[in-house]
Amino acid sequence: MLSIDITDNQIKVVEATGGKKVSVKKTETRDLPPGCIENGRIIDMHIVAGEITDVLVAERIKSRDAILCINSGMILYRELQIPKPKAANPTFIIESIIQNEMSLGDEYNITYSIIEQLKTDEGPKLKVIAAACPQKMIDTYVELARQIGLKIRLIVVSNSCITRLVRISAVYREVSPLLLLQIDRSFININIYDKGALIFSRFTQIDASDYENNPDYLNLAIFDNLFRTTHLMQQNETIEPLKEIQYFGLVKNEKTLHATIAQLNLEAMEFGFPADVIKKKNFNFLEYANTIGSFLSVDKKFENINLLNTKKRRIRSSNARFGIACVVVAVLCAAAVFAGTFFIDMINTEKKKTLSQLTADYQNRHFDIMREYVDEKKAAMTKFDTYADTVNLAKILFDFQPKMTSGIIEHLTREFLPEMAIEGELTVSGYSLSATFYCMNETDPALYTENLIEQGYFEDIQFNGYKQSGDRYTFSLSMRIKGGNIFEA
Repeated sequence: MLSIDITDNQIKVVEATGGKKVSVKKTETRDLPPGCIENGRIIDMHIVAGEITDVLVAERIKSRDAILCINSGMILYRELQIPKPKAANPTFIIESIIQNEMSLGDEYNITYSIIEQLKTDEGPKLKVIAAACPQKMIDTYVELARQIGLKIRLIVVSNSCITRLVRISAVYREVSPLLLLQIDRSFININIYDKGALIFSRFTQIDASDYENNPDYLNLAIFDNLFRTTHLMQQNETIEPLKEIQYFGLVKNEKTLHATIAQLNLEAMEFGFPADVIKKKNFNFLEYANTIGSFLSVDKKFENINLLNTKKRRIRSSNARFGIACVVVAVLCAAAVFAGTFFIDMINTEKKKTLSQLTADYQNRHFDIMREYVDEKKAAMTKFDTYADTVNLAKILFDFQPKMTSGIIEHLTREFLPEMAIEGELTVSGYSLSATFYCMNETDPALYTENLIEQGYFEDIQFNGYKQSGDRYTFSLSMRIKGGNIFEA
């Protein structure tokens, strides 16, 4: 089996056998030319396919069963508490609830992991972490695999693979809380675990231009994101104090990384090799840790993470099962009619009048049952149409809200400190925006940034430093508007 982890800058190919334990055979990393993939979207299909094919040929890898691990800033994440479905197969119900809660249309494919079951006054609930990936993006990866000649078994969100490794390894289930930092040139992923259960996840797309092309932009981004995350943890009294941060991924200068994390009064440690899950260490574990997690067994009771299982496919399967059921019912009815006819022929001629009356009663009853069935289906269809209209309206409002600049300004100015103001105009692109501010106190920029984070309307807030001009200070912030949060209602 192959696992191919695809980012904007690299492809990582691992050949291994999986299950409850992983045995790694081969690993290889290949850098991609700039611009081939942008924010998870494949721009140049031929180059990406050619690079992967070249790795398979050069490493003499014959296996064509593959797992694709993808990541993108366009994948939406949300932690939700939803009612626990009573159905035997609750996948479709859970996805429908998530779709409604996140105000998403059918252009998104939804996956989720159940973190825990809760008992509430409203009844049993499930705490889930949901991820919504654009279906068009998934389709391009399916096409990529077709061009290479791969048989896809799974398409998964890359940064969720490490969670499976942490949950299965007894070594890491005992570490609580565990803050795990994944480092890449184009993104940072932060996961926090409590006794093996994921309780917080943050994926942030980064670029050198966000930090004025500073050569040390990666460590600046790491500090910014860890500072915000640890600040939120300190406010949560249910989480034990954090003592260390473990890291993996693309780590070029460990000394500089350790110095960056030390500024937070925390110790930096390599993500240790879990010998109880991986059979032997004959490769760079820190580089391939996330990819290796994709080989581990999926617990279908608590995970629905395969992006190949689209909702439309499940609907078609449900319709197929319904069609088979109808055929079975028709056959049984035919058998019943045949048996009835055979019995009728055995009836004495003196009973013909009584039999005719019984037959008429049966037909009338059969008609009533069918009419009741049709009315029931019509009512269900009406309810579904109403639900679809509601979801569609929510989607329209969801897409329209971020364009309401006046509402954005209201949330920005709500946290203003004395003598603060916006300088110039806001730059809004989809859910991303940037703005420049001025103030009269050198401590105001950092305090204002913290206030915005606590407000919760924005996410991925990047503070790019401040400049002094006379008695004025100017600073710029870039951020994203949270999709579907309560502030957009």
